[in-house]
Amino acid sequence: MTPKGITTRTMIVHTVTYFIAGLIAFSVFNYSASLSEPGLSSLMHPVDDPLVQAGVLFQPIRGVLFGAVFLLLADSIFKKRQGWIMLWFTLVVLGIFSTFGPAPESIEGFIYTRRTFDGLWGRMVEVLAQSFVLATLTFYGSATRRSAGLIKLSASYS
Repeated sequence: MTPKGITTRTMIVHTVTYFIAGLIAFSVFNYSASLSEPGLSSLMHPVDDPLVQAGVLFQPIRGVLFGAVFLLLADSIFKKRQGWIMLWFTLVVLGIFSTFGPAPESIEGFIYTRRTFDGLWGRMVEVLAQSFVLATLTFYGSATRRSAGLIKLSASYS
């Protein structure tokens, strides 16, 4: 896959999976209520804030940034049979657990914020699932992997 192809595919897959994961999590984990709790309401915009409602419009920018990193790792990821899991592991370790700031699901967030584990598991399921689908669809959508298809994903681990 070309650099433009990897970046474009990552941008599209990230934006779509972000939107779908967000819709599901919003419904299942009752984000309206949790974001209005005293601990989060001073930190987060309410869900009816125009900026939050427009949040998905900013995701192509994040998708391009992810794509730029995937390009740097392309030889280590897209040319390997199990590169999708390397890609997901990279997203989870660097993007979720080991952020440089105290994001709620990160190690830094656990150390430096007063957040409890109440509600954390729902957000964790959301970000882990979305990053998994992003890694899998981006990997299997690459030109070198398209012929393998998603069937091999399950066959390689059964």
